[in-house]
Amino acid sequence: ELAAPHRSYTDRYQRLHVGMLDRPGECIAYPFPSPADERHKRLTELPLFEIDRVRDGTAYYRTRFFDEWEPMDLGRELHFTLKQFRQPYEMQAVVSTADVVAPLLERLDPDNANYDERLASFVDSVIVQSPTEFRLTFKRVPPRLEPLLARMWLSPPDGDEPSLAPLTNPGGFEVLSDDGQQRSYVRTLPEPEGVPKYHVAEIVEHYFDSPQRAVQALNRGEVSVLVGMPDWIIRRMQQDEDFLKMCFVEPCALPETHVLQFNPASKALRNRELRTALAYAVDRERLLADIVLRDPRMQHGRIVTTPFLSSNPGRNVLVQPRRYDLSSAFAMALAARRQFAGELPSLTMIVAPGEVPEAASEEIARVWRHIGFDVKLVHADDEAPENWDVIYRRLEMPEPLVEMWPFLTFAEQARIDDLDVYPDWLKQELVNIDRTSDQSRAVEAMQVLHRHLADDTAFVPLWELDRYIVRRKNVQEIPTRPVHPYDLIDRWVIAPWFSVESL
Repeated sequence: ELAAPHRSYTDRYQRLHVGMLDRPGECIAYPFPSPADERHKRLTELPLFEIDRVRDGTAYYRTRFFDEWEPMDLGRELHFTLKQFRQPYEMQAVVSTADVVAPLLERLDPDNANYDERLASFVDSVIVQSPTEFRLTFKRVPPRLEPLLARMWLSPPDGDEPSLAPLTNPGGFEVLSDDGQQRSYVRTLPEPEGVPKYHVAEIVEHYFDSPQRAVQALNRGEVSVLVGMPDWIIRRMQQDEDFLKMCFVEPCALPETHVLQFNPASKALRNRELRTALAYAVDRERLLADIVLRDPRMQHGRIVTTPFLSSNPGRNVLVQPRRYDLSSAFAMALAARRQFAGELPSLTMIVAPGEVPEAASEEIARVWRHIGFDVKLVHADDEAPENWDVIYRRLEMPEPLVEMWPFLTFAEQARIDDLDVYPDWLKQELVNIDRTSDQSRAVEAMQVLHRHLADDTAFVPLWELDRYIVRRKNVQEIPTRPVHPYDLIDRWVIAPWFSVESL
């Protein structure tokens, strides 16, 4: 019998109730995965490698599928040994060489829909040695292989797409039900009978229209975990001693970065003076303190100069945040106006989902209108516009050496053709980073690229926000600093608890 919504048991079936403010699949105009979509992917698909921890801005990886991955011949070959056993609580299946090599070959085939141009430029051949061993040989040695393969996921085959992989169930969770207000996920590989301790078998996501309602549900015991709470709610929790006796408020390993990005296909935004005028007119310090955090001390956020992790070694420390200067913004707007026949172009700005991005975008657009721009805001749940100029993005980028190229081209993968809209110097620098085998040299090249992108106002980095997960103390075995809200979810345990209010 399934657990009641306000109780959790240590019997053979454990159900975890999670409260959140957004749900997957509601972003129509926003062309990128929302945080809810990312959570859904983390549950339903399993990457070959995933981030284990972040230290001094550098990500370190773990894997569910390999016992060993050993470089040979000075890194020109990489030998993989697959795990042959799994713990009863683990949600991934035991895979064979064919299960991993088949999707890998799809990404190396130019005629396949899953073709990965960047990965194919590194890998020369795939050699199967046994059902549990295979070897990759490289044309060029990558600085680090794990970030490349972390973008490769094992998922059940699509019924409409033929697949070479014999694996029909790699594990993870699948959607059990969805009524609009709640979505339930259940493990596809349940734990066997008779184990000493059972772990989370089902996750029920509850969607609330306000953070106050989500906190009420936590206090009543209707949910045990909250994710995506705004910072002013988090600070209240951290200052409430009675609340901290009941719950943990834990920081995540990766912060979230907010950035204004210009559409390279927009003719108006190809004008550097116009981009610079927009950048000067963003008062980031006031927005961060008054709207985003509602905290004059800005404890859980900081102004940044990069779209990637601010502590990453690829950041150029000599690049300073652009100051807020309305006089300079007016002057640059006047210079841009002369190049547009005396009239500034109208701008369409897409806003990322969430209360904070929407409020910040409204204030940014208000100041832009003050200096002469006609700005139309398109929210994530609005109809997608035919053309747009600026987008307010929220993202996590722990690996700029791998992710900067797709970030600039608005694509999931790095492709040479996508760089056609950018100037030659930018194309060359991105390609040089991708072709550098030495990690230290690649980091130095990224620092140079960071400075050039800042000088060119290729985008406007806004701020970096610390993220937190709130959980009741009976939800146990969660990593100390989880990388994402469902980090190692198959190890979570729900201890007995009942709500006093329900008595």
